[in-house]
Amino acid sequence: NVFDYPKSKYCSYENDFILARYATLAIIMESGLNNMYDLMKTPTLSIGFWHPHPLRSRTTTHLPRRLYLANTKRDLNFLEHNLAVLDIATPQAHVFVLQDRYKAKPLDADFIRDAVKEVIQPSFETEMMREMMRDRAKNTDPFGLWGASDAYLPGCINRYYDEYLN
Repeated sequence: NVFDYPKSKYCSYENDFILARYATLAIIMESGLNNMYDLMKTPTLSIGFWHPHPLRSRTTTHLPRRLYLANTKRDLNFLEHNLAVLDIATPQAHVFVLQDRYKAKPLDADFIRDAVKEVIQPSFETEMMREMMRDRAKNTDPFGLWGASDAYLPGCINRYYDEYLN
């Protein structure tokens, strides 16, 4: 079952902690709240980010939005994606504003579904793919953030983002 907690009458600071402690899986956007789930070791899908923010634990799986060039519609790979973020960063720390030359695609519902399955029904094969995707991210990351992270990219990422980490 899916519960839309933020829009419920139960949303409170106290219940935030209870929910983070006992949830089977949290699907959240990049925000301060994801830090609490990380500390509680609750499996988390961090969805929709397009800037590098992988400083998380092994309980976190990132589902990035794919950036593409607005003028040619060409998708950026992981390295280009990270370099584009350098290009569009504002002077304020951690503030990234998409400019006219880049656009972000919405996440595919099947991609989210498959990533959820990887997290709540892990298999040896999916765990190996997740490890491989994380290692590729670490080897392709110009910032070095993935090298300091235990977070994952989903093993199914190349099915949805063709050539993303190649």
